Amino acid sequence: MSKIWIVISVIFILFLFQGCSSGWDTETIAYRGPNWTSDNKIVFVREKIIWHNWQGWAGEGSEVKRTEISLCEIDNDGNNYEQIGIIYETEGGEGYSPFNVSTSSVGDWVVVGWGRIFVIRRNGTGLVEIGDGSYPDFSPDAAQIVYEKPDEGIWIMDRDGGNDHQIISDADTRYPAWSPDRGRIAYILASNVSSINDSLCISDINGVMIEAFWLRVDDPDWGPSDSNAVSFKNGYFNDGSEGWHHIGIIHLLGGEIDTLNQFRIGDNPKWAPNGSKFIAYDANGYFVINIDGTNKWYLEP
Repeated sequence: MSKIWIVISVIFILFLFQGCSSGWDTETIAYRGPNWTSDNKIVFVREKIIWHNWQGWAGEGSEVKRTEISLCEIDNDGNNYEQIGIIYETEGGEGYSPFNVSTSSVGDWVVVGWGRIFVIRRNGTGLVEIGDGSYPDFSPDAAQIVYEKPDEGIWIMDRDGGNDHQIISDADTRYPAWSPDRGRIAYILASNVSSINDSLCISDINGVMIEAFWLRVDDPDWGPSDSNAVSFKNGYFNDGSEGWHHIGIIHLLGGEIDTLNQFRIGDNPKWAPNGSKFIAYDANGYFVINIDGTNKWYLEP
């Protein structure tokens, strides 16, 4: 008889456990790393995460069930959204590193990086993983890629991952950006003291320093080919007060700085090739805006 009661007790416990617990899936979608194409459209990454959630007598929780990172494209007025193709997908949380995604596009090509670097055509074909690194940026002919290798400075490699070589060895360099004339690289030299001492540096493609500006800046991006100017996230306003997330432009020939007061908030500024618009980021997400501050719209899931 005791054995029967043991069996009944086990069945009851299992029934109670299953009856008091439940599991369900949810998904979150975010858009990351938008940048301009050479024909003034916008490419970006769509990150879809499927979460498995549970709740029961022992507690509740959630975990990553699946991650999908896709390449997408949209017109610069927010029309004609298109999901081009999958760049990366994985079951569970392995490889999950979504926050620092960056893109660069020239002609038919897009490079995507977030610790791993992938090259893909804008039509979604030809996906290849070519190496490890972050913040990749194409040369104007899409033949080479400049990128940041963590703790190893700035590197350049061919589009297929070949001819990989270091051009700047300083481990405190970051955010490289290739100039429209192909001859220069802009990057940030981070101070190991504080961000106040960071510098905007310009070198040739062999890493030889051309000039440097103490600007307390981040996120450099070259302007149109005829501008000889670099945009950046600024640390000061026109009145001299401090305030990160402000967009500025430095004209390299004379060192003059335009502080764009219409952009009092803006991380990761990307300047359109035709000079008319910016992509930037604020508390509500990535947005596209005319350089005069009009027609602002958000890139939203």
